[in-house]
Amino acid sequence: MRKGEDSDMRAAFYTESREEYQMLSGKLLEEMPDAELHYMEQDGYFHFWDSDMIVVALDGARGMETVLECSSRYPQAMIVWVTDDKYFARMAIRRHIFDFIPRPLSEERFSETVRSAAVQWGWKSGRRPLLEQE
Repeated sequence: MRKGEDSDMRAAFYTESREEYQMLSGKLLEEMPDAELHYMEQDGYFHFWDSDMIVVALDGARGMETVLECSSRYPQAMIVWVTDDKYFARMAIRRHIFDFIPRPLSEERFSETVRSAAVQWGWKSGRRPLLEQE
């Protein structure tokens, strides 16, 4: 994964709702305006795109399968999982998912996750300067 000040972040979004994609991608772009975004089509097949951040906003077994497959293919990617089933939080912790957000999805909560990711991985943030790396 490319990380650091000189790299633009690449993010993939797995969601069945175009409205949800628009909200999530809009919030990410508020924090990192130079990010490259990709909507992953939900057509019954797994589609993959080498990404720094992967947002899985799918419920139930479909969400779990997508998270497991993405974390296996891209172990360095930050995976954010949005789901209506809090049972899956344990699995997310075991798989070292970057963040687990239970539904109902809060725009501010997702923005906090993106800001945290920007600082942790050293990406540029549109709102505030990055912390200096030691």
